[in-house]
Amino acid sequence: MSTHSSTSSSNPAAGGGGRSRRWVLALLGLIALFLLSVEGMTRFAFPRISKLQRRMAWEYKEALATGRETGGGNSVLIVGNSLLNAAVETDELKRALAPEWKLTRFQVEDTTILDWHYGLRRLFAEGARPKVVLVMLSAPQAAANNVRGEYFAYHLMQASDVVRVSQELKLHPTNACSMLFGHFSMFYGVRAEIRKWLLTAMMPGFQDVGSMMTRRAKKSEIDSDAIHRIARDRIRAMHDLAAQHQAKLIWILPPLLSPEDGGKGLRAAAGEAGVEVLVPMQSGALPASDYSDGFHLNGSGKARFTAAIIPVLRQHLDAQLTAGSSALKP
Repeated sequence: MSTHSSTSSSNPAAGGGGRSRRWVLALLGLIALFLLSVEGMTRFAFPRISKLQRRMAWEYKEALATGRETGGGNSVLIVGNSLLNAAVETDELKRALAPEWKLTRFQVEDTTILDWHYGLRRLFAEGARPKVVLVMLSAPQAAANNVRGEYFAYHLMQASDVVRVSQELKLHPTNACSMLFGHFSMFYGVRAEIRKWLLTAMMPGFQDVGSMMTRRAKKSEIDSDAIHRIARDRIRAMHDLAAQHQAKLIWILPPLLSPEDGGKGLRAAAGEAGVEVLVPMQSGALPASDYSDGFHLNGSGKARFTAAIIPVLRQHLDAQLTAGSSALKP
């Protein structure tokens, strides 16, 4: 009797445990379904409503196709951040270099040299074959010790590089996992941009207010010697990466407002790494009226810099073309 009673009393408990497990599984299933729905909606809707995301997706696709048809040919890939977008009229530069050279641009805001080292690793690994890679970043950005978080992970990092990135940046394992999630999940990778888009949609003047709050003449907080010391190995690593894929790396210095940001340390670092540096216009050469915020060029500044870079870059590339394919070997 005691055994029967014990067994009978345990059945309700067992049944309750089974129901609890089913509820937990159902809840987990609903959570998974919700996350998949959010991810699907982000991939479908965000590129359609965000001009920035749509432009980046297009430029990434174009960058991957660089040089594929001709095995490199006379293809040029120019990469950089908002300084590139603010300083160079890309369509005008494309026309000026054609037909001898075909220029493709891939620009991602708020990026530095580490973002682009891994970005180029991904582009090369996925089939991009430019003959010349132009990197347009300021001297301080060549010595920066950061990447743009999960946004970088989604747009520029290979999944296989997560360990390398974590080691180079000395990331906590939690942050390393965030990078990995950001690579695979568009929602997780671009969620900060989604917030910005929502704020702008709800408050149309939000970007103007943000610009007014952050407006200042940015000055490098790192001296020339430190830039030289930090940037040298990084630029050499980018040079070697390009050389492995039969491409030549060339650095372009954007014109900053302060003449003290002229890039002496970067030029020295690049010289030791075997990378040429083009300076179409010295920092400090343009007046403050040619800058929108003390850092980025406005329309008039962009027109002036584009007019300056065309003959410098054209002459440089044509000299390489005249010298033959051997001159393009790094």
